[in-house]
Amino acid sequence: MITKTPPLLSKQALEKKRRLKKEGEMQDTMNDIRRFEKRVLQHTEFDDDEGFDENTQGYERKNYIN
Repeated sequence: MITKTPPLLSKQALEKKRRLKKEGEMQDTMNDIRRFEKRVLQHTEFDDDEGFDENTQGYERKNYIN
């Protein structure tokens, strides 16, 4: 007896494939951001209690008090 096989690219399969691809791309993006942050923080003198005041021209350094 020959059984009927489901189509290989059903609507659900295509949606799952799209979702997995999107999740993979998002994970790659997050990994790229983490690598960039790590690289930048290694090469700057940026303490945890310091930040940049974005409201001033030239992005002057501003100390923040916690």
